Amino acid sequence: MKHFEKTVYISHPLDDDPSYNMLKVLALGKHLIKEHPNILFIIPHMMIVPFPELKDDGLSYCIELMKKCDEVWVYNDMTEGVIYEIDKAKELNIPTIYKGKY
Repeated sequence: MKHFEKTVYISHPLDDDPSYNMLKVLALGKHLIKEHPNILFIIPHMMIVPFPELKDDGLSYCIELMKKCDEVWVYNDMTEGVIYEIDKAKELNIPTIYKGKY
């Protein structure tokens, strides 16, 4: 069984254009897994978007996933949801790294 060096939560916009952002975060995830094979990436979009019944509680699910992570990597625009995740990461003392556009 593979051992991962750390677990990283990916914070990326979703709600402003869910279909487009899902494609972007999927491409980002593929890139990250290839570039960092020893990091376990948590990409909450993959869990929330396919299940519309989770929409109302989506951010709560996301934060519970974040609590299991060593770092939060932030990509692209600062939307309301991304800012919320950054604030929660700070409350939880999880290091947040701003990665810029992808």
